[in-house]
Amino acid sequence: MSVCLGCEESLTVQPPQTLDYHNAGDCSSSRFSLCLRFHLVRSTPGDLSPLHLTIGTQRVGNVPFSIVPAGDTYRPSLGTGTIAWCIYSTSGVLERSYLTNRILGSTASSSDGQYLAPAGYRVSSGPAGFYGYGAVYLFDHDGIVKWNVSTTREVFSVHINSNGSVIVANNPELLYINNQGNVLWNYSNHPVTAAALANDGANVAAGISDVLFPGHTNYGGELVMFSAKENALWNFTIPDQQFDSTTDVAVSSDHIAAGVSASDYSGTLYYFDLRGNEIWSRHLDSAILSVNFDSGGSTISTLTKWDLVKFDLQGNVISNQTRTSF
Repeated sequence: MSVCLGCEESLTVQPPQTLDYHNAGDCSSSRFSLCLRFHLVRSTPGDLSPLHLTIGTQRVGNVPFSIVPAGDTYRPSLGTGTIAWCIYSTSGVLERSYLTNRILGSTASSSDGQYLAPAGYRVSSGPAGFYGYGAVYLFDHDGIVKWNVSTTREVFSVHINSNGSVIVANNPELLYINNQGNVLWNYSNHPVTAAALANDGANVAAGISDVLFPGHTNYGGELVMFSAKENALWNFTIPDQQFDSTTDVAVSSDHIAAGVSASDYSGTLYYFDLRGNEIWSRHLDSAILSVNFDSGGSTISTLTKWDLVKFDLQGNVISNQTRTSF
């Protein structure tokens, strides 16, 4: 099946050979000017310029389907073009498609395999190409959209807990959403560049950037632990260094690893318990791009501009690979 989100019209399709359009006049809604439809027949020659396909299948976790975006990613004169998110089964059969008109970004799936939460965003027209108009979608086990939550700001990252009861979107805002698509609270005082769920979504560890601390001329960051009711349980201030990536915060069963950067040539990895106590920190001669717990939480991988550095939980370097070697 293929579904136009403008008209909610269901279309019976087969695996696509060509892409074709139908005009909004064919839809019961005029919210979208164009709607993508998949056909086995050829498009009428000369009707529209060729589509530029967006390559990048998103398959996450245990859900039995993949999302493949197709369409015009960006046209300078118009901004983000016409984009459909195509749902393919594990056997490669096109099940349905959704006209989101958003670039497919981060995705996350619940560990029980029942839900997939992708995030998307648009790019404004003009040479600057500002990001904005982000949205979070929740797909069920069959690849059907249950709801979407949109905002005027961009959304670059999304997280979901084990059973899909908590969905968190961030960068720059932080949205805490329940399974019914209700935004229970949001934080927008400063950009939340990185975030990770703790205690299966009962808490959110947020890496906050663009904080100007008294006595400092450079912006800094904060690591804040929020409760499910938006209460800040604790915060750790990091002057003169910021979170640069959506994956700069990672949470294991009882610890947090966070990476911040002062420049392309200087970063720091912090290791905390869930109560916000700093256990250790290590300087790296590069900006930190990503932090992750590996091997069941027994090691920490830190991706920098130049290296992949692995630490044990005592802060010792156990391996260091230059980026040319992987």
